[in-house]
Amino acid sequence: MIQDIFIPVELTNDELKAHIDNFMSSERVKSKATAHTYSKALEDFHKHFQRRKFRFLVEDVKKYKASLEKRNMQIYTISTYLTSLRRFCAYLVDLKIIEKNPAKRVHYKIKNRITKFNFLTKSEVKDVLDSIETSNTAGARDKALLTTILYCACTEEEAVQIMLADLQNNKKKFSIVLSPTKGRKSTETVSIPSELNATYASIIKNRDMAFSNEPLFISYSNRTNNKELTTRGIREIILQRLAASGIGKNKKLTPFTLKHTSWIIYAKNNKNKDEVNKRLKIKSQATLNKVYKHLEEFDR
Repeated sequence: MIQDIFIPVELTNDELKAHIDNFMSSERVKSKATAHTYSKALEDFHKHFQRRKFRFLVEDVKKYKASLEKRNMQIYTISTYLTSLRRFCAYLVDLKIIEKNPAKRVHYKIKNRITKFNFLTKSEVKDVLDSIETSNTAGARDKALLTTILYCACTEEEAVQIMLADLQNNKKKFSIVLSPTKGRKSTETVSIPSELNATYASIIKNRDMAFSNEPLFISYSNRTNNKELTTRGIREIILQRLAASGIGKNKKLTPFTLKHTSWIIYAKNNKNKDEVNKRLKIKSQATLNKVYKHLEEFDR
Protein backbone atom coordinates (compact mmCIF):
# COMPACT_ATOMS: atom_id res chain seq x y z
CA MET A 1 0.00 0.00 0.00
CA ILE A 2 1.29 3.48 -0.91
CA GLN A 3 1.81 5.61 2.15
CA ASP A 4 -0.48 8.62 2.38
CA ILE A 5 1.96 11.49 2.89
CA PHE A 6 0.87 14.85 4.27
CA ILE A 7 3.07 17.93 4.14
CA PRO A 8 2.99 19.79 7.47
CA VAL A 9 1.74 23.38 7.30
CA GLU A 10 2.27 25.87 10.09
CA LEU A 11 0.00 28.89 10.37
CA THR A 12 0.15 31.70 12.87
CA ASN A 13 -2.77 32.33 15.15
CA ASP A 14 -3.72 35.46 13.17
CA GLU A 15 -3.49 33.62 9.84
CA LEU A 16 -5.79 30.85 11.03
CA LYS A 17 -8.27 33.38 12.45
CA ALA A 18 -8.31 35.23 9.12
CA HIS A 19 -8.95 32.02 7.19
CA ILE A 20 -11.79 31.05 9.54
CA ASP A 21 -13.38 34.50 9.14
CA ASN A 22 -13.08 34.29 5.35
CA PHE A 23 -14.53 30.79 5.35
CA MET A 24 -17.49 31.93 7.45
CA SER A 25 -18.22 34.77 5.01
CA SER A 26 -17.81 32.57 1.92
CA GLU A 27 -20.60 31.07 -0.17
CA ARG A 28 -19.96 27.71 1.52
CA VAL A 29 -21.79 28.97 4.60
CA LYS A 30 -25.25 29.85 3.32
CA SER A 31 -27.85 29.41 6.03
CA LYS A 32 -27.96 30.97 9.49
CA ALA A 33 -28.17 27.51 11.06
CA THR A 34 -25.02 26.38 9.26
CA ALA A 35 -23.22 29.58 10.20
CA HIS A 36 -24.11 29.09 13.87
CA THR A 37 -22.88 25.47 13.81
CA TYR A 38 -19.61 26.23 12.02
CA SER A 39 -18.92 29.30 14.14
CA LYS A 40 -19.22 27.41 17.43
CA ALA A 41 -17.23 24.41 16.18
CA LEU A 42 -14.39 26.41 14.62
CA GLU A 43 -14.15 28.65 17.65
CA ASP A 44 -13.46 25.50 19.66
CA PHE A 45 -10.91 24.34 17.08
CA HIS A 46 -9.21 27.76 17.20
CA LYS A 47 -8.79 27.46 20.97
CA HIS A 48 -7.31 23.99 20.50
CA PHE A 49 -4.98 25.39 17.82
CA GLN A 50 -3.74 28.06 20.25
CA ARG A 51 -3.02 25.48 22.96
CA ARG A 52 -1.31 22.86 20.80
CA LYS A 53 0.92 22.66 17.78
CA PHE A 54 -1.39 21.90 14.86
CA ARG A 55 0.25 21.38 11.46
CA PHE A 56 -2.73 19.94 9.57
CA LEU A 57 -1.52 16.36 9.75
CA VAL A 58 -3.78 13.35 10.28
CA GLU A 59 -2.27 12.75 13.72
CA ASP A 60 -3.12 16.35 14.68
CA VAL A 61 -6.78 15.80 13.82
CA LYS A 62 -6.76 12.54 15.79
CA LYS A 63 -5.42 14.41 18.81
CA TYR A 64 -8.16 17.02 18.44
CA LYS A 65 -10.76 14.24 18.25
CA ALA A 66 -9.31 12.66 21.40
CA SER A 67 -9.47 16.01 23.20
CA LEU A 68 -13.17 16.30 22.36
CA GLU A 69 -13.85 12.81 23.67
CA LYS A 70 -12.01 13.54 26.94
CA ARG A 71 -14.36 16.46 27.58
CA ASN A 72 -17.35 14.11 27.76
CA MET A 73 -19.11 15.84 24.87
CA GLN A 74 -22.22 14.26 23.36
CA ILE A 75 -21.43 12.01 20.42
CA TYR A 76 -23.47 14.20 18.07
CA THR A 77 -21.50 17.30 19.12
CA ILE A 78 -18.18 15.57 18.45
CA SER A 79 -19.43 14.45 15.04
CA THR A 80 -20.54 18.01 14.23
CA TYR A 81 -17.22 19.55 15.32
CA LEU A 82 -15.21 17.10 13.20
CA THR A 83 -17.50 17.68 10.22
CA SER A 84 -17.02 21.44 10.54
CA LEU A 85 -13.24 21.00 10.67
CA ARG A 86 -13.33 18.73 7.63
CA ARG A 87 -15.24 21.32 5.59
CA PHE A 88 -12.95 24.11 6.75
CA CYS A 89 -9.93 22.07 5.70
CA ALA A 90 -11.56 21.46 2.31
CA TYR A 91 -11.76 25.24 1.97
CA LEU A 92 -8.03 25.53 2.78
CA VAL A 93 -7.26 22.88 0.15
CA ASP A 94 -9.12 24.91 -2.47
CA LEU A 95 -7.07 27.95 -1.49
CA LYS A 96 -3.92 25.81 -1.77
CA ILE A 97 -3.02 26.64 1.84
CA ILE A 98 -2.78 22.91 2.53
CA GLU A 99 -2.31 20.16 -0.06
CA LYS A 100 -4.72 17.56 1.31
CA ASN A 101 -7.54 17.42 3.82
CA PRO A 102 -6.33 15.58 6.96
CA ALA A 103 -9.79 15.58 8.53
CA LYS A 104 -11.10 13.30 5.76
CA ARG A 105 -8.89 10.52 7.16
CA VAL A 106 -10.38 10.71 10.67
CA HIS A 107 -13.79 9.07 10.92
CA TYR A 108 -16.32 9.27 13.71
CA LYS A 109 -19.26 6.94 13.19
CA ILE A 110 -22.25 7.00 15.49
CA LYS A 111 -23.67 3.53 15.98
CA ASN A 112 -27.45 3.25 15.83
CA ARG A 113 -27.86 6.97 15.20
CA ILE A 114 -31.53 7.86 15.63
CA THR A 115 -32.37 10.13 12.72
CA LYS A 116 -34.78 12.96 13.45
CA PHE A 117 -37.60 12.09 11.12
CA ASN A 118 -39.22 14.90 9.18
CA PHE A 119 -41.25 13.68 6.22
CA LEU A 120 -44.04 14.72 3.88
CA THR A 121 -47.48 13.12 3.87
CA LYS A 122 -49.00 11.71 0.69
CA SER A 123 -51.08 14.86 0.13
CA GLU A 124 -48.04 17.07 0.71
CA VAL A 125 -46.02 15.11 -1.85
CA LYS A 126 -48.82 15.76 -4.36
CA ASP A 127 -48.83 19.47 -3.47
CA VAL A 128 -45.08 19.74 -4.01
CA LEU A 129 -45.11 17.97 -7.38
CA ASP A 130 -48.24 19.80 -8.57
CA SER A 131 -46.64 23.15 -7.71
CA ILE A 132 -43.84 22.63 -10.26
CA GLU A 133 -44.61 24.15 -13.65
CA THR A 134 -43.32 21.79 -16.34
CA SER A 135 -43.82 24.00 -19.40
CA ASN A 136 -40.17 25.11 -19.12
CA THR A 137 -37.04 22.96 -19.20
CA ALA A 138 -35.98 23.68 -15.60
CA GLY A 139 -39.45 22.85 -14.28
CA ALA A 140 -39.61 19.58 -16.23
CA ARG A 141 -36.16 18.65 -14.92
CA ASP A 142 -37.00 19.53 -11.31
CA LYS A 143 -40.25 17.56 -11.29
CA ALA A 144 -38.50 14.52 -12.75
CA LEU A 145 -35.66 14.93 -10.25
CA LEU A 146 -37.92 15.13 -7.19
CA THR A 147 -40.03 12.27 -8.56
CA THR A 148 -36.93 10.11 -8.99
CA ILE A 149 -35.77 10.78 -5.44
CA LEU A 150 -39.21 10.23 -3.95
CA TYR A 151 -40.39 7.15 -5.85
CA CYS A 152 -37.09 5.41 -6.59
CA ALA A 153 -35.49 6.17 -3.20
CA CYS A 154 -32.52 7.65 -5.05
CA THR A 155 -29.83 9.47 -3.13
CA GLU A 156 -28.41 12.73 -4.45
CA GLU A 157 -25.19 10.87 -5.28
CA GLU A 158 -27.13 8.31 -7.34
CA ALA A 159 -29.15 11.01 -9.12
CA VAL A 160 -26.09 12.86 -10.45
CA GLN A 161 -24.82 9.61 -12.01
CA ILE A 162 -27.99 8.83 -14.00
CA MET A 163 -27.41 9.11 -17.75
CA LEU A 164 -30.11 9.52 -20.41
CA ALA A 165 -29.44 5.93 -21.47
CA ASP A 166 -30.24 4.79 -17.91
CA LEU A 167 -33.85 5.94 -18.29
CA GLN A 168 -35.58 2.91 -19.84
CA ASN A 169 -38.94 3.17 -21.61
CA ASN A 170 -40.49 -0.20 -22.35
CA LYS A 171 -44.05 0.18 -23.71
CA LYS A 172 -44.48 3.39 -21.71
CA LYS A 173 -43.28 1.71 -18.53
CA PHE A 174 -40.36 3.71 -17.25
CA SER A 175 -37.52 2.41 -15.12
CA ILE A 176 -34.09 3.69 -14.16
CA VAL A 177 -30.86 1.72 -14.17
CA LEU A 178 -28.72 2.86 -11.26
CA SER A 179 -24.96 2.57 -11.63
CA PRO A 180 -22.71 0.80 -9.09
CA THR A 181 -21.88 2.97 -6.09
CA LYS A 182 -19.80 2.67 -2.98
CA GLY A 183 -22.55 0.67 -1.29
CA ARG A 184 -23.62 -1.33 -4.35
CA LYS A 185 -21.30 -3.45 -6.50
CA SER A 186 -23.63 -3.99 -9.48
CA THR A 187 -26.27 -2.05 -11.40
CA GLU A 188 -29.83 -2.00 -10.09
CA THR A 189 -33.04 -1.38 -12.04
CA VAL A 190 -35.76 0.53 -10.19
CA SER A 191 -39.32 0.73 -11.56
CA ILE A 192 -41.19 4.04 -11.76
CA PRO A 193 -44.96 4.17 -11.02
CA SER A 194 -46.97 4.36 -14.26
CA GLU A 195 -48.90 7.44 -13.11
CA LEU A 196 -45.64 9.37 -13.35
CA ASN A 197 -45.03 8.57 -17.02
CA ALA A 198 -45.91 12.10 -18.16
CA THR A 199 -43.15 13.55 -15.99
CA TYR A 200 -40.45 11.49 -17.67
CA ALA A 201 -41.95 11.90 -21.13
CA SER A 202 -41.66 15.65 -20.59
CA ILE A 203 -37.96 15.58 -19.72
CA ILE A 204 -37.20 13.30 -22.69
CA LYS A 205 -39.06 15.69 -24.99
CA ASN A 206 -36.87 18.54 -23.78
CA ARG A 207 -33.72 16.52 -24.44
CA ASP A 208 -34.50 15.13 -27.92
CA MET A 209 -31.19 16.31 -29.36
CA ALA A 210 -29.10 14.97 -26.49
CA PHE A 211 -26.78 11.98 -26.60
CA SER A 212 -27.48 8.86 -24.53
CA ASN A 213 -24.25 9.24 -22.56
CA GLU A 214 -25.21 12.69 -21.28
CA PRO A 215 -26.50 13.19 -17.71
CA LEU A 216 -30.27 12.95 -17.27
CA PHE A 217 -30.29 15.94 -14.92
CA ILE A 218 -28.31 18.94 -16.17
CA SER A 219 -27.84 22.50 -15.00
CA TYR A 220 -29.53 25.45 -16.69
CA SER A 221 -27.68 28.16 -14.77
CA ASN A 222 -25.56 30.71 -16.64
CA ARG A 223 -22.34 29.48 -15.03
CA THR A 224 -22.76 25.73 -15.50
CA ASN A 225 -25.28 25.51 -18.36
CA ASN A 226 -25.69 21.99 -19.82
CA LYS A 227 -23.27 20.46 -17.33
CA GLU A 228 -24.33 17.73 -14.92
CA LEU A 229 -25.85 18.84 -11.65
CA THR A 230 -23.77 18.47 -8.51
CA THR A 231 -25.10 17.04 -5.25
CA ARG A 232 -25.05 20.57 -3.85
CA GLY A 233 -27.05 21.79 -6.85
CA ILE A 234 -29.62 19.04 -6.27
CA ARG A 235 -29.99 20.02 -2.61
CA GLU A 236 -30.57 23.64 -3.61
CA ILE A 237 -33.26 22.61 -6.09
CA ILE A 238 -34.97 20.48 -3.43
CA LEU A 239 -35.02 23.35 -0.94
CA GLN A 240 -36.28 25.83 -3.55
CA ARG A 241 -39.10 23.56 -4.69
CA LEU A 242 -40.14 22.66 -1.15
CA ALA A 243 -40.24 26.34 -0.20
CA ALA A 244 -42.15 27.32 -3.36
CA SER A 245 -44.82 24.69 -2.70
CA GLY A 246 -45.98 26.55 0.41
CA ILE A 247 -46.18 23.43 2.61
CA GLY A 248 -43.40 24.44 4.98
CA LYS A 249 -45.40 26.63 7.35
CA ASN A 250 -45.72 24.02 10.08
CA LYS A 251 -42.57 21.94 9.63
CA LYS A 252 -38.89 22.40 9.00
CA LEU A 253 -38.05 21.36 5.43
CA THR A 254 -34.60 20.14 4.45
CA PRO A 255 -33.20 17.78 1.79
CA PHE A 256 -33.52 15.07 4.46
CA THR A 257 -37.28 15.66 4.41
CA LEU A 258 -37.38 14.34 0.87
CA LYS A 259 -35.01 11.47 1.68
CA HIS A 260 -37.07 10.31 4.66
CA THR A 261 -40.26 10.57 2.59
CA SER A 262 -38.69 8.46 -0.15
CA TRP A 263 -37.80 5.76 2.37
CA ILE A 264 -41.41 5.61 3.56
CA ILE A 265 -42.82 5.51 0.02
CA TYR A 266 -40.43 2.73 -0.98
CA ALA A 267 -41.28 0.72 2.13
CA LYS A 268 -45.02 1.13 1.45
CA ASN A 269 -44.67 0.02 -2.18
CA ASN A 270 -42.45 -2.96 -1.41
CA LYS A 271 -43.65 -5.51 1.13
CA ASN A 272 -40.43 -7.54 1.29
CA LYS A 273 -38.52 -6.03 4.20
CA ASP A 274 -35.23 -7.63 3.21
CA GLU A 275 -35.42 -6.04 -0.23
CA VAL A 276 -36.39 -2.69 1.30
CA ASN A 277 -33.48 -2.80 3.72
CA LYS A 278 -31.09 -3.68 0.90
CA ARG A 279 -32.33 -0.88 -1.36
CA LEU A 280 -32.42 1.86 1.27
CA LYS A 281 -29.03 0.89 2.72
CA ILE A 282 -30.00 2.06 6.21
CA LYS A 283 -27.42 0.61 8.59
CA SER A 284 -29.01 1.80 11.82
CA GLN A 285 -31.80 -0.44 13.09
CA ALA A 286 -33.20 2.49 15.09
CA THR A 287 -33.62 4.55 11.91
CA LEU A 288 -35.10 1.62 10.01
CA ASN A 289 -37.66 1.14 12.79
CA LYS A 290 -38.70 4.77 12.34
CA VAL A 291 -39.38 4.19 8.64
CA TYR A 292 -41.90 1.44 9.40
CA LYS A 293 -43.31 3.33 12.36
CA HIS A 294 -44.44 6.22 10.14
CA LEU A 295 -46.00 4.21 7.28
CA GLU A 296 -49.58 4.84 8.39
CA GLU A 297 -48.98 8.54 9.10
CA PHE A 298 -47.87 9.02 5.48
CA ASP A 299 -51.46 8.42 4.22
CA ARG A 300 -52.99 11.09 6.46
